[in-house]
Amino acid sequence: MALSSWLLALGCSQLQRGKQPNCRLGPLVLLWPAVRFSFQSAAPRASRRLPQRSPLPTTKTVEVGAEYAFARMGGDFYEFLEVSPSRLAFALFDFAGKRDAAMEIAAAVQDVFRAQVPRLFAADHSNDNDGMAELALLLNRAILSAAGGVHYSPAFIGCLNQLVGTISYCNAGHTPGLLKHDSAVDLLSANALPLGLFSHATYEPEVRVLQPRASLLLVSRGLVESKSRGQEFGVERLREAVQTMQPPDAPALCRQVLDRVEDFTRSPLLHDDVTAIALRRK
Repeated sequence: MALSSWLLALGCSQLQRGKQPNCRLGPLVLLWPAVRFSFQSAAPRASRRLPQRSPLPTTKTVEVGAEYAFARMGGDFYEFLEVSPSRLAFALFDFAGKRDAAMEIAAAVQDVFRAQVPRLFAADHSNDNDGMAELALLLNRAILSAAGGVHYSPAFIGCLNQLVGTISYCNAGHTPGLLKHDSAVDLLSANALPLGLFSHATYEPEVRVLQPRASLLLVSRGLVESKSRGQEFGVERLREAVQTMQPPDAPALCRQVLDRVEDFTRSPLLHDDVTAIALRRK
């Protein structure tokens, strides 16, 4: 067994949640949220680009949380960026293909996200829907350029206006977002094709309201495709689970969701990258 595989297995067998917040592998594996660094048995290639760690912002009006189980298969990548006292941009991507290629594409996407979000959303008079449509277009082209061609990349991209509680979003072929308010959970289904397919694709964002004490949950495909005895956890089972949850904050919502999936599979979530991020308006 390769040394890296041995350490990964040992870390999984000694899974201790308290030692690595937001991560469900043991302390012997170095991981950052979504697509991040992990133990390498050999030095990485000098030409390989890696995305930077995305810190969770702290705001006066919104709580943010993230939880993930990392199977080192590639794909999942999230980003948060507060660009003004009134705007918080966020995204969850699921890049197809092997992890090495996914990390390089994620790094290129992160560059565009961090450069363009302030330009599109920082001004008080910014039109969030226009900005979201342009951001989706730019991210789509960044993926095509970084991949050198077509690269299937579902994504959920959004911007929260913290002053009025509106979310402008584009669900580009991604797992539905879940908007939890009172005792109901609404599904924010795909309203566009996945990113990375067509260079001239256009995007028409939608708007929803995040009411006080309401939450928006985004999960990766690996979570809803988690299986028990050949049966997937699925979006409907996720919606029903979220509807019954009463988490005190956004991080707790993410933890409870992954706990529920682990209870369903009766095993650690090591079959694929599994990610949950959440925003909760105070």
